[in-house]
Amino acid sequence: MRKLERILNVIQDEDWSFGKFLYHFFRTKDEDGVEIKGRTKKHAGMLSIFMHGSTKYHTACILKEWIRNPIGIPDSSHDEYSDMFSVTKLFESIHHARPALTSFAAQLVKEHLLLTAKSIVSPNGGLHREQADQNEEVPILEGDVVAVSEKSTLEKTQSVIEKKLSLMWHYCLAVATPNRKNRLSRAKNPPKMVVH
Repeated sequence: MRKLERILNVIQDEDWSFGKFLYHFFRTKDEDGVEIKGRTKKHAGMLSIFMHGSTKYHTACILKEWIRNPIGIPDSSHDEYSDMFSVTKLFESIHHARPALTSFAAQLVKEHLLLTAKSIVSPNGGLHREQADQNEEVPILEGDVVAVSEKSTLEKTQSVIEKKLSLMWHYCLAVATPNRKNRLSRAKNPPKMVVH
């Protein structure tokens, strides 16, 4: 603990907050949006070792402690209390650790799913069809998933989603099968898609 206290004293003596120290240690661009170059050898070395996960306490360990720490949870009367896992409020505008981290994760997953969904409805993506009355191509996922062409099937759609939108498939399966014991067998024999 004495080492930690000495390090914190140095940060304080430089008139920096702990957040400012972390920001300057990890930042990739300067105030003008220009990529940071010319880090000192020590800074570049320590940053590289940490980012490569070559230390005992790597990124996942730090994130785990941040998410577990009750200090990062806003009081129930605070505005940010309802921002856990928010996909609508920009995570960078959230100050408390727990809602900021959960919203960052939710928004990262959302962005990934949207990009992947966009790619699978492209002409070579597997879920693309031609409109019946014209030659105008229409992606299947815009609007009604059931509106597949005559050659396509629900099984094909499911197969493409399982392979190319595996993250979404995993989440849907986890929600549809809350019992963990059933989830492993359901992954190989998933419940039939029900479309109304």
